Amino acid sequence: MHWNLQDSGSVAVILESAEHFSRFDEVHPELPDVRHVWQIDLGDLDKLAEQGVDVPDAEIERRRNIAVGSDMATLIYTSGTTGRPKGCVLTHANFVELARNAEVAMEEVVRVGASTLLFITTAHVFARFISILNVQAGVKTGHQADTTQLLPALASFQPTFLLAVPRVFEKVYNSSEQKAEGAGRGKVFRKAAEVAYAHSVAVDAGKVPLALKLQFKVFDALVYSKIRQAMGGRVRFAVSGSAPLGLRLGHFYRSLGLTILEGYGLTETTAPVSVNLVKGFRIGTVGPALRASPPASPTRARSRSRASTSSTGTGRTRRRPPRSSTTAGSGRATSAATTPTVT
Repeated sequence: MHWNLQDSGSVAVILESAEHFSRFDEVHPELPDVRHVWQIDLGDLDKLAEQGVDVPDAEIERRRNIAVGSDMATLIYTSGTTGRPKGCVLTHANFVELARNAEVAMEEVVRVGASTLLFITTAHVFARFISILNVQAGVKTGHQADTTQLLPALASFQPTFLLAVPRVFEKVYNSSEQKAEGAGRGKVFRKAAEVAYAHSVAVDAGKVPLALKLQFKVFDALVYSKIRQAMGGRVRFAVSGSAPLGLRLGHFYRSLGLTILEGYGLTETTAPVSVNLVKGFRIGTVGPALRASPPASPTRARSRSRASTSSTGTGRTRRRPPRSSTTAGSGRATSAATTPTVT
């Protein structure tokens, strides 16, 4: 917290709870530039909004029209797992261009009438980008900060697609298996998982044996449909990042009717560089590059992206935007087994 606030030159801070305020209060004396502090739990945002009640509409419109694509939209710091966090300046153009491109590339997923439940923090660039993409595409968005209430929220909101890290899909699988074990149906669940994997692999091969089709139909009624219902009953797609999902889970969920699209990206690239698309879908890959952000090599984890969707740094962490790639429009898929996904 101290480094991010100092490096960014922040003059104001919005905190959510007393716990957050306590952590901030410890470092506040070392941050003389921070002159304004608002705490959500104390109703400070309502007080702040009241101060803007008398601002004329004409002034709001004037301020809105001042902004141009090259202006900073947000400043996001990396996680700092390999050193001090690095500040990434992302512009309005970064978000707008990528959102427009993603809307076209993922038209089956992000469309008018679609909905998603966000439980990834919007401090993360992935969730921030998706929030903007959803506005662009007319997608209904719900938020659930408490992951312990995720299942009730899914049942209530009934999203058509999800955003999650592989660990979430692992937890859903493991909890389903444990629930089956507790009910004395552990063997049934494990057999259903085997059939789900075999069925998905057979679909990829282009031929599903009759016996496997019959087994699949039985387990769809006994097992798969119940897991679908637990996730709201309408989920058809999910976008996964931060680590490889694993082939078995990918095949398992596809047999449930949930196609998980893995992606690769960075904070510096406004989230996605590439994503596994519905058209040409291949389990175990992160798909082709999204338009305007092609990797220099589709088989390497490190990639260069066009500056239109890439950030510059700020403060002591200023960095140059990556050079434009000469491989625009590359449609080759990249392996998710060797390529880290959105971080």
